[in-house]
Amino acid sequence: MNKDAHLTLAQLVARNTPALPKDVCWPWNGTMLSNGYGVVKHKRKPYKAHRASFIINKGEIPAGMYVCHSCDNPSCVNPNHLWLGTPKDNMHDKVAKDRQSKGSFHSESVKKSDLFKINFPKGERHGHAKVTDAQRHEIIDRVNSGDVQRLIGLDYGITQSAVSAIWRNHQKGMK
Repeated sequence: MNKDAHLTLAQLVARNTPALPKDVCWPWNGTMLSNGYGVVKHKRKPYKAHRASFIINKGEIPAGMYVCHSCDNPSCVNPNHLWLGTPKDNMHDKVAKDRQSKGSFHSESVKKSDLFKINFPKGERHGHAKVTDAQRHEIIDRVNSGDVQRLIGLDYGITQSAVSAIWRNHQKGMK
């Protein structure tokens, strides 16, 4: 049996919230998600900690609304730092505070990323390839001649969606 089953949501949140002045962030001391948000489970239902804090201190959250942070600290559960907004409000807040990656700075940082310096094998040289390059050309020719993709897939031991992807990638390369 869960030893915390008798606790209210407010008690669970209070147990993981530091006693700090009202004008500073109250970092969540409980379970954390990889994105920096706290999480608490009450009656088998998971809540993001800042949303639970909002419910306890300010009331229910209308459907489709976000609980946003004025402090931009995802682990903060101080109700004085939380406000309701639409997804659009949240995006405007992000842009106004210059937390939105944009323009040439963003594209340059992506280009410089080590992830994009790797040359992955393509076509039949890729370790998970199901067809050879010659078979790929045959598949493209058959699709172009009007053969049924499902039947083409059966002939080559691949799915109809794989046949479609081969043809679409060929079409992209032609443009």
